[in-house]
Amino acid sequence: MPVVWQLSARTRADSAMAEWNAYFTAGVPYEALVDLLAAIGTREAPDAGFEGPEKVLKALTAQGWIRDVDRPHTTVTDPGFSASVSLEVLSSLVQDADPRPGLVGWQAWAEPVFGAPYQWCASFSASVPHALVAAFASSLASTVPVSRRTLPECAGGRLRIVRRS
Repeated sequence: MPVVWQLSARTRADSAMAEWNAYFTAGVPYEALVDLLAAIGTREAPDAGFEGPEKVLKALTAQGWIRDVDRPHTTVTDPGFSASVSLEVLSSLVQDADPRPGLVGWQAWAEPVFGAPYQWCASFSASVPHALVAAFASSLASTVPVSRRTLPECAGGRLRIVRRS
């Protein structure tokens, strides 16, 4: 899936390389992007908030997501097994100011039908503060109903439309 949006943070105006980047494909729930942008906007320093990966995992499990049995310290899945968030070794395409190889960063994706193409994906470079990823993840996992005009075809049977009058 091609990247549609990229967020970058620089802590110094003269820096040629972004301190961190986040990449999003089309289809990422806009509520999660809005909440991520709000979290960025309320931060005093874009490179602060490294509480650790547990902050992201707790944000998701507090909303009913399930820790992976084989990787409970790095991976969680929604109760319907259609979306996951995982701390993984990043592709070389995910840019970061830290040049060391083998860094880990957060990745999120939706795969409503096992084996089908992903509905959307998000990647956060290794230096993205965990607090920002937790804001995105918490919004992603929220059970509060959201407005949609149409549902993705691949999500049939997993989502429902509730009409308000």
